[in-house]
Amino acid sequence: MRGKRAQIPVVTEGKFVASLIFVIAIAIILYVLFIPPGDRQQLLNPSNNSQGGFSEGKIELLSVSPGSVSPTKDFGIVHQMPSVNIFVKKEPKVVKLASSLTVKKGLFSKSFPVINFESGDSDLKRVSLVFAADAPSGELRISLNGNPFFAESLNAGSVRVIDVPVHLIRDNNRLSFEVSSPGLAFWRTNQYSLNEITLKEEFERIHSQESRQFSVSADEVKNLETAELSYFQFCNLALADQTTALKVYMNDQSVFSGLVRCISTKQTINVEKRFLAPGVNTVRFLLEQGDFTFNEVKVETKSRQIQNPTYLFSLSRSQYKDIKVGNRTLELQLILDDRSEKRARILVNDGDFFLKTGENTLKQNLKDYVVDGTNFIRIVPSNTFTIVGLKVVLE
Repeated sequence: MRGKRAQIPVVTEGKFVASLIFVIAIAIILYVLFIPPGDRQQLLNPSNNSQGGFSEGKIELLSVSPGSVSPTKDFGIVHQMPSVNIFVKKEPKVVKLASSLTVKKGLFSKSFPVINFESGDSDLKRVSLVFAADAPSGELRISLNGNPFFAESLNAGSVRVIDVPVHLIRDNNRLSFEVSSPGLAFWRTNQYSLNEITLKEEFERIHSQESRQFSVSADEVKNLETAELSYFQFCNLALADQTTALKVYMNDQSVFSGLVRCISTKQTINVEKRFLAPGVNTVRFLLEQGDFTFNEVKVETKSRQIQNPTYLFSLSRSQYKDIKVGNRTLELQLILDDRSEKRARILVNDGDFFLKTGENTLKQNLKDYVVDGTNFIRIVPSNTFTIVGLKVVLE
């Protein structure tokens, strides 16, 4: 009788391949998890990278909601400007110099401690030295960078707040403490125990005005009927008083001067025709106190003639070059109301193309239409329809 041959387990080819794929997948996941975040982003989102592997991200140069457009509807020209942030505010800073120190002078002992600290900010407006004094005797003397600014005899248990001359402050400072000699009472020791030695600094940050510019054509000024400056006001920091003064100028002519509260609201200002000029115009915001941001700043003009909706956006020279050589893409994106037919002629500077669609979206590459600097888009509708959103996106 023949002996039984030992059976050896056999791994089928299919199981081997599945196991190999599983191991490779685990290795890939671990690799993605542990590579640097920037490399991981580039690996997972290669479409976001421009040529050469460098990405500046997506930028919305224009984003508006035109609403209903019609061959007979009167539209204005909208000049959009970047947000404005202006502020005049005080910021405190507290620096703990030491928990305790002893200042003394006698016949056989002396302790004149020195504390070094850094400062020297150009916006520094006030400096105070704060400490509590225990077991005092004699006259306490304090110097900053070799310049005496305090000399007094203090009472026990007193907390002192001493103004430090701001003009003595340097980038690197040396604060020295001394006590007077007991004089003829040579057997005595004059001494101070100082606790919680703190430096309080107050900075005044000032960026009280900021300007924005927009361009107006000679024809727009000639046929101007009304002009409005509008913006959304946001208060970033509570006011010391309930109100603060805000002034708004158009080409150095006052269009608003008044008190504003720390609230978020939309403001609309009528601008007289005489304040606008053909070419570049300047809007300037000037704040007395506080911290405010003004978003969605725009000037909208309406003509005595029937106008089509017109929107402007700007390209820097580097952005324009990137678009022309193909490093970046500039795209017009429209979101429309429904699937009914929409017909319009869309002008971009000196070029145009036609919209005729039943879809609710449209995308158009603007590479061949744009110029370096200010560009305009004008919609000349052939029928009535609604544009929910209009964007110009650089990516």
